[in-house]
Amino acid sequence: MELVLMCVCFRKEFVEAYLRYVFTDSVSEQYSAFSSGFLKVCGGEILSLFQPSELMAMVVGNNNYNWEEMEKVSMWFGNVHS
Repeated sequence: MELVLMCVCFRKEFVEAYLRYVFTDSVSEQYSAFSSGFLKVCGGEILSLFQPSELMAMVVGNNNYNWEEMEKVSMWFGNVHS
């Protein structure tokens, strides 16, 4: 086993390379597939109509639900227990 000494001068280069791998290189195949599918549905000039936060809301969806209001307006059929 070879001992590799890390010089402070190479720390920034190492961190940048590691982050590039984690956030770019390691997910490039998955991102490419997502991007291709997303642009088929929402591609073209329509993207220029939205702010980044609006696009995020469209992709991620709503995670703040008012469950009490949903229960008030829901109709239950069959044998449902809560």
